[in-house]
Amino acid sequence: MAAKDPAPPSASNEPASSSASLEMLLIVILSALALAGLTASVVYRLSRSRQIRIDVRQRRAAIWEGVDEAPQPPWAEPVTEETAPRPHAVHSMASTTVPQLRHQKIEELLAQLVKQAQQSDA
Repeated sequence: MAAKDPAPPSASNEPASSSASLEMLLIVILSALALAGLTASVVYRLSRSRQIRIDVRQRRAAIWEGVDEAPQPPWAEPVTEETAPRPHAVHSMASTTVPQLRHQKIEELLAQLVKQAQQSDA
């Protein structure tokens, strides 16, 4: 009657089955996240293709429409004939390139600075 009581079979298999079930759980979680990401990507791309595309210039023009009519701040110089844009300058801008326009703008700014410096010295 001195029989050995064998260990229950579940005790010896438990660490192996718990690590296998943990691995399976991680695989299922990662698969679900990947599927959710793919689904969201497809939905986003399909919704963008149906959207009416507006030209960037049109959108920005709508933003800046009322800027010219806005009142000037107190520190801004009033617009006079000297500082008002000249009509011939607009036509000359159409025929010039971007680097030439930048160069002209820099020259205008430097001329204004010189004029202001001369006025402050006087």
